[in-house]
Amino acid sequence: MTKRLITFMLFLVLVVLCFPASGHAQGPTFNYRKVPTAVINNQTLAAPRSFTRNDIQGYGLLVIYVDHSAHNTLTKLAMACTATNDGGTTDFELQDCTLAAGDCDSADASWTKGSVLSPIAGVKKWPWRVDITGFEEVTCTFTPTTGSATDYLTVEIAMITK
Repeated sequence: MTKRLITFMLFLVLVVLCFPASGHAQGPTFNYRKVPTAVINNQTLAAPRSFTRNDIQGYGLLVIYVDHSAHNTLTKLAMACTATNDGGTTDFELQDCTLAAGDCDSADASWTKGSVLSPIAGVKKWPWRVDITGFEEVTCTFTPTTGSATDYLTVEIAMITK
């Protein structure tokens, strides 16, 4: 009897080890880190505006939240980003462009919104996504077309693992 009990207990231990309890299937886990302060805070668009981040290691995607208020003078806003993987010695134009809003043209490594036929007027908000996989630092520059001191730009960012 004792021999049977020991054999049965060993069998149960083997079953538990070979077939662990299964739960619900889980999808991938992403690390989302929103930078707490704006990287460009209510700056006029009379000239290009830029931001640089050197804390992007380990993240694969930069989500750029563009908040723009215009007084019918801005016809287009373009963004171009460069990144480095060697401490700033070499800058690479980021050309991976996932359409989030507006026109996304990866041929010249820029993201644009608005045109002469469809200017950006009033308060507009949209996200742009930039692939930052494998880089140490990223710099993004926003260049207005016919922007003025009455056009304002606020940019917030979040970094996400892929």
